[in-house]
Amino acid sequence: MVPHGLSLKKSRLALNEVLRCKAGSLVVFAPVCKSYSAVCQFTHGRNWINPYGNSGYTFVRVGTILGCRTCLLIMVCCWRGLRFLLEQPSGSMLPDLPRMQFLWSTIKAWRVPCYMGKFGGRTPKPHTLWGNDFRMLSALGAVGGTMTRQEQERCVGRTCRTYVDKNGVKRHVGKKKELSESQCLILQWTGTFL
Repeated sequence: MVPHGLSLKKSRLALNEVLRCKAGSLVVFAPVCKSYSAVCQFTHGRNWINPYGNSGYTFVRVGTILGCRTCLLIMVCCWRGLRFLLEQPSGSMLPDLPRMQFLWSTIKAWRVPCYMGKFGGRTPKPHTLWGNDFRMLSALGAVGGTMTRQEQERCVGRTCRTYVDKNGVKRHVGKKKELSESQCLILQWTGTFL
């Protein structure tokens, strides 16, 4: 996992780590999803028309900068002959950033759906993985690409609370503690592609 932060020092460290990797090495990117996830959509304001969202919020600006830096690091990975894996929750707006769209148009990459619950996660938590190693993504998709309703119900944790508002509209509100706990990379998930 490449250390990735907003400071220039952390960005240089991340670039240095990528440059130190030998050809064929795997680099995993998991930028903070708060600024891109569907759970925060009404706050971050990102959509296909306005992929930069409500830039008046610091967390949205920081997310945009991290997304752009992740894009640059992925380009360096491809240039160096490294394998990469980018992880985001399903419905994330990160791949819709203009720089990410440019990236997808210039490199050969695949995406696959994946459920963390299939790898021992406390919550089902659907994710999308992007990468340039088709075999690795196929293996991850074969193990965790689908999850039945019964399998989802066996997962003990829930990352959001569902309620019906006064207008009869079903709403979802993220649970901070559970969302935070679900961020950890699960050993079973990591072991699938190592």
